[in-house]
Formats: sequence, structure tokens, C-alpha cells
Amino acid sequence: MTRSPAARIPAHEPRVRTPDRAASTKPSRSTMLVRFTREARERLGPDATERQVARAAESARKAFYKRLSAAGVAARTAALHQALVRQRRSALAYASQDADRGHGRRPAREDEAGAKALTLMQRP
Repeated sequence: MTRSPAARIPAHEPRVRTPDRAASTKPSRSTMLVRFTREARERLGPDATERQVARAAESARKAFYKRLSAAGVAARTAALHQALVRQRRSALAYASQDADRGHGRRPAREDEAGAKALTLMQRP
């Protein structure tokens, strides 16, 4: 078993022991709600109504999770990009070794697969 699946097993064990998953995360959710409410109240000032504060806190919560999601997407995209770069470098090194041994032609960097891989490597 690789490291990642092995690391996921302990993460699932508390969920097995907790019959109500929402109840187990309630303290964290309420802490975040208090934080967003406090920040909204600070931004809006003492003249703000409870409804205005609640709306601002909800917007702050949504913005927080959107930023968190975007950061996850960026991290996965960067990891994919790095994997593609490593794969392309490995393929080029393998082809170079074969060509050095006389086992076929050395692929030009401009062939179809090479052009596609180079395009993927140049993406941010």
C-alpha cells in the first residue's frame, strides 16, 4: 500500500465511531462562524444591524471557502504540471539512451508528442 492510502485510513476511523458526523464538526463550524461574525462586526462598525452583520459574515464565509477551493485547484494543477514535466524529461532521457545505443531513431523535439508535451510543460 502506498503512503497516501495508508494515511487516509486513520482519517476515516473517527467517522466510524461518531454516529452523527455533523455533531462532530459542530465545534469547528461554530468557531468559524464566530470568527466571521466578529470580523464582519469590526468592518461594519457599531451602527450595523444584526441582519447586516449576519449577511456580511455569510459573505465572508463564502469568500473564505472559495479562496480555499481555488488554492486547492492551483496546488493540484501545479502538481500535475510537475508530473508532466518529469514524465517528459524521463521519456526524452530514455529515448536519448536508446538512440545512443543504436536502438532506433532519437525523436525530434518537434514531433507531435514532443510538441504537445512541451506545450503542457510551458503552462503555469
